[in-house]
Amino acid sequence: MNNSSCWRSSKMMLTLILFEEVVTLHYRDSARLITTIERALEKSPLDFNKLDGYMHQFKGSSTSIGAKKVKAESTQFREYCEAGNGEG
Repeated sequence: MNNSSCWRSSKMMLTLILFEEVVTLHYRDSARLITTIERALEKSPLDFNKLDGYMHQFKGSSTSIGAKKVKAESTQFREYCEAGNGEG
């Protein structure tokens, strides 16, 4: 293996390791946010401002790793929060 091939291989391995770390952190943070959102949904009356803030965080985190479906659902949830719609 020449130096150029070795460098590309090392760079690819580092990229994969960094991607794995980003995804692991995303899932860890998402689990925390989902628990927080579930607890907020159990309260009465619903605090739509807090829920919107949690969903904003969740949407941003999901967007950063390319989770398009999660981003779309988060956007929908935030629209319900803005409308004060607890049924959505």
